[in-house]
Amino acid sequence: MPEVHAPSLKELATRVALPVRNEPYWNILEYGRHIGLRKRHSEVNYWLARTRMKSGLYKQHTLGIATTCTFIGMSFDDALSKARIWFDTFARSDELSVPTPVGGTTHLRYVSKGGAYTVGDALADYVSWKRLAAAKTTFAGNLSLINHHMIDRLGDIPIDELTGRHVQRFCVDVLETPPKRGNQRLGARRNLASLASVELRNRKATLNTLLGILRIAVQVAWENGETDSERAWRCIRRVPNSEPVRTEFLTRDECRRLLEHCRPDLRLLVQAALYTGCRANELTCLRVCDVATHIFGIFVAPSKNYRSRYVYLPDEGMAFFLRQCEGRDPSSYVFSNAAGREWASNYRHLFKGTVRGAGLNDRIVFHSLRHTYASQLVQAGTEVPLDL
Repeated sequence: MPEVHAPSLKELATRVALPVRNEPYWNILEYGRHIGLRKRHSEVNYWLARTRMKSGLYKQHTLGIATTCTFIGMSFDDALSKARIWFDTFARSDELSVPTPVGGTTHLRYVSKGGAYTVGDALADYVSWKRLAAAKTTFAGNLSLINHHMIDRLGDIPIDELTGRHVQRFCVDVLETPPKRGNQRLGARRNLASLASVELRNRKATLNTLLGILRIAVQVAWENGETDSERAWRCIRRVPNSEPVRTEFLTRDECRRLLEHCRPDLRLLVQAALYTGCRANELTCLRVCDVATHIFGIFVAPSKNYRSRYVYLPDEGMAFFLRQCEGRDPSSYVFSNAAGREWASNYRHLFKGTVRGAGLNDRIVFHSLRHTYASQLVQAGTEVPLDL
């Protein structure tokens, strides 16, 4: 079914402003469950609900007529309550896919068993510290990696029993496990010998990030007196890997092609990156009060390097940002996803799918837009900071 996403459908004014379409507008409630609006006529709109089945198909249900300017029907809250009832009653639980919350995981999926201090306990202490010390996006990325790769494989091993053999088995497991992309189902495990050189290099890059996390966590446990043996952290070594420097950037024609293939909410985020050269997390955290407050441009709060800065904009870029902020509360986010919520890391797999759909180089990632911005500055004869 073609996807037609929308801003939050909660407000009547928003629903009224949506154009008539054949396909419904959907807001995500949880991954696998949505509430929607069918607007084939401006006068009569219908609330819909849909849920994903284990077969991979969606089951859809009409909830009732929606309130419009000329008709008193069901409000968003009424439709949501009715949708929840339908989700819980229309089919057996073994026929439905399990819904998962929107947004990234915020906690470690490990419960201490008591007794011997384990790798899982060390990772819990590491996460507690990083929650305070790391930038928000760095913390979220590390937590996701720990939950997905480390807890099940290493969590229950006592620190004093961790050896190089455990680490070697862990390395092979990670390298042979296909990459996780959003909430997509993992592919089949592949033997190391069958991996292409680019695939192996990318898997090694992920593995080295994990090994770095593991070594720090175990070393901190030793420093804190949780173990007297140095063997656990000394046996953790990065694997050799030659990672090419990412230098990909887009031409103007490629930028246009990318924008043409973006869904509406992602398109705004991409345009903002091309106008400013900002990192994705800087744009997803940008608030209305940060636009045109002190300068002809935007204020970027501290992120990766913990330094705030101003980004000056040309007339076209300034007009773009002002349009996004018009009539908005100063504390609200400038950019939100199709459901009207703050962007999480799911922009990454959406962007990657868009790149493929536009027929662009598969090595292009969202950060490549920052390189594109820098390349345009160089072509215009402007000096560019070295940390781009």
